[in-house]
This record gives sequence, structure tokens and C-alpha cells, in this order.
Amino acid sequence: MFGDFTDRYKELLESDVMVTIRQGFFQRLLILPRYNIDSDIDFWTLFNDSIGELNPDTRFHFFHHIKLDIERRAEDECHVFGQFEKVRYKCRDNPNLVTVEGRCKNCGFYTIAAFRLDKYIQSKFEEFPNRVIIMTCSNCKKDGSVEFPMLI
Repeated sequence: MFGDFTDRYKELLESDVMVTIRQGFFQRLLILPRYNIDSDIDFWTLFNDSIGELNPDTRFHFFHHIKLDIERRAEDECHVFGQFEKVRYKCRDNPNLVTVEGRCKNCGFYTIAAFRLDKYIQSKFEEFPNRVIIMTCSNCKKDGSVEFPMLI
């Protein structure tokens, strides 16, 4: 399995995606994307099991690092910043809650939600490969019209 991981790193280094600083490179490697290798390995399960084996303090810091990265990306795309900051402030001490803004495709209403970080990461791998989480709009009540981006 070590070869599968190092092959992924090699793919990133040789890709057209320019990573100009070391930190950017390591951030891209932090969350494993869906692998397209000839293997029966379920990388979400592997990732999740690996996180589960970390001691609680290390796991806390790891989730906090990912949470901050996602929320910085969400902040860059935010349209209702005041509401975003209120929700983010309420979740500040919980590294397993990440704040993201969504937009209704029907009425244009912006919604801020806090997702459990482990479920948000899992959604990238399994449930929402189209890179959005879909919910019902609290404004127009249209089912499945609010899209929250996957920022990992």
C-alpha cells in the first residue's frame, strides 16, 4: 500500500497543477482524493481508520488544522459574512464542526451551516462526488435546491 500512496504524491508533483510553496503541496496531500488505481482498497475506510488510531490530542489538532483550512476557503467565497462569522464563532471550540456557506439555486438565498467534519470529509469520498452537498432551502422551501461546496 505504501507504493499506492507514493504513486499519488508522484502524480501530484508531475501534474499540471503548479504548487509554488511547500505548504501548498502538503495541504494538497493532506486529504486523499478518490484514487483511481487497480486496487480493492477503500481509501475512505483507510483514511478514517488511520485517524481513529491517532491519540486524542493529535486527532484534535489534525481536525482543527483541516477545519481552519476549509473555513478559510469558505470565507474567501462568502457572501453573507456576518452570518458566517456568527456560526463559525459558535463552533470555534469544536474541531469536528466546520462552517460552510451554501446558496439556493432556486431563490438565491444564502445559508450558513455547520457540518460534522468527519461526515463532511466522508461526503467528498462517498455521497457527493459532484463536490456539493444538497439541502432544502429554508427560505423558499424547495427540496434539494441549496448547494454547499466541498472545499477539500
